[in-house]
Amino acid sequence: RTLAGDTPAPPTEGIPPLHSRHPEVHSMALQAHHDWDESHARTPCRETSDPRANAGSGRTYNPHDMTDLKIYTKYGDEGETGLLYGGRISKSDLRTEAYGTTDEAVSALGLGRALTADPDVQRIVKRLQRELFTVGAELATDRAEYANLQRHFSVVTPEMTAALETDIDTLSAQVDLPRSFIIPGASQPSAALDLARSILRRAERRAVQMNIEGMIENPELLRYLNRASDLVFMLARYEDRALPFERLTGDDTC
Repeated sequence: RTLAGDTPAPPTEGIPPLHSRHPEVHSMALQAHHDWDESHARTPCRETSDPRANAGSGRTYNPHDMTDLKIYTKYGDEGETGLLYGGRISKSDLRTEAYGTTDEAVSALGLGRALTADPDVQRIVKRLQRELFTVGAELATDRAEYANLQRHFSVVTPEMTAALETDIDTLSAQVDLPRSFIIPGASQPSAALDLARSILRRAERRAVQMNIEGMIENPELLRYLNRASDLVFMLARYEDRALPFERLTGDDTC
């Protein structure tokens, strides 16, 4: 029971214990849980006893506690990895490829964010990075466990996709695009963003194949990935908006 103005604590019942997660999957889960906090007025995560997480140790479980998480687990030495809510799959599995590619895009976006000096680009890119962890958490969850994911973590919503479209429209109104193909590399920040864009396209292709094979529960995830790569394209063009077209198309003498 909560008083007026109180917000509920993030649910922890049913959250997979740390030892069951690969570090990459754990980072996605941790960020998705952070987004749950954000959507509930930034309520601090409250610790709770979870017998499945504590495994009889008597310790209090906190999903933000990474003391039991080792970078090396040895569980993947034979080429398998664990999903967010249990189950082992091959590291060459389509699902692993999809969420791994999403994680790759997050890293490439980080390079772009580190290189740009534009605060608007930094702000949008950082939001994208956070949201892509939510995408990754969905991709790392078996469809049969999707209801559990929804109860405990953020999932991709139409509102998230609509926010990307708003950003695309805002940036497009401030950028003139050349009529010929743009060759990436006009500047360091835009080159990193174009790299992230192409990685996001690959993540989208993997997610589409997952959907064809009946592995996607939330179709909004596909729309989000499509708009995300469009937005990153426009971010790169916005970053280079002051450069001459010849520089953008590779027709300059440099």
